[in-house]
Amino acid sequence: MPLYRTLLFAPGNHPRRIEKALTLGADAVILDLEDSVPPAEKAATRALVAQALAQPRNCRRYVRVNAM
Repeated sequence: MPLYRTLLFAPGNHPRRIEKALTLGADAVILDLEDSVPPAEKAATRALVAQALAQPRNCRRYVRVNAM
């Protein structure tokens, strides 16, 4: 894993925040499916995160998930 200067976490259930996070120039953006997403929104959030990951970007993208 490369050494990163900046890691930016963004809640996966807010499309506007995801889009903005991916444009801010961070070395890596971590889209959060864990604590910041209410349990009732998890399924819809997975679709938003998958859509964001499919778009070409200049930074690394990761997804933070709950433990099994």
